[in-house]
Amino acid sequence: MIRQLMALVFIFVCTSIAWMVLGGTLSSRTYSSNDQLQGRVASTWGAPQVQTPPTAVYKVTEARTIKEEDIHGKVFTRTENVVNTYSLPVDGSNINVTLNLNHRHVSNAQIKITGLKDGPATVYNENRTVQIEQGQITDTFEGYTPHIYVIG
Repeated sequence: MIRQLMALVFIFVCTSIAWMVLGGTLSSRTYSSNDQLQGRVASTWGAPQVQTPPTAVYKVTEARTIKEEDIHGKVFTRTENVVNTYSLPVDGSNINVTLNLNHRHVSNAQIKITGLKDGPATVYNENRTVQIEQGQITDTFEGYTPHIYVIG
């Protein structure tokens, strides 16, 4: 009887040790593998994507006259062009995106800006224009391509 009881205690102790080793291994792998695997996951699946909201700005070039005095006391004036950038409030956007693993997928976007007058907007560096209708620009986006619109 003592022999059977000792066998049961031995099995219980060995099983408890095995569960502690398994728990320690799982805990260790869960909390320490992030740094090691992050680069390999990014190379296989790509880096995390960050989506920024649409923004709109316009630039105004102003000529400023500056009076300066040289080291001999002679006063002279010069004109300097200063470019001021102003942000436009974006009222809202309606972006229709179909989640697809095809990275060349085309998505449509509508961007509405208060005070934007109807007319053409040139898409910078793309040799094309889009129409502004009711303060809204509608355009298509392929992949992760950004667009810069020149208005006026």
